[in-house]
Amino acid sequence: MNTLTETAMTRMSRALGPAKGKALAESVIKRMGLAYLVTPQDLCDFANHLVVLGGVAEAVGRSLKVMALLRGAVDRPIPSHRL
Repeated sequence: MNTLTETAMTRMSRALGPAKGKALAESVIKRMGLAYLVTPQDLCDFANHLVVLGGVAEAVGRSLKVMALLRGAVDRPIPSHRL
């Protein structure tokens, strides 16, 4: 696992608990067609998937999105349907 994936997993685990956080993060990464979050753009896209979920996942997503944007990612919001 690389740094961006570890960061995302850690934040999800802290916010949602280890089991639920890891499961949700892995599910979103898989739905994105990725094995890991490699680039800041991957992290931003991952964050946008969390934002549409609402609640705590949205809060984590918004935090990760800021990190990704500061690293050069471009915001590409996804439709606000539930995953």
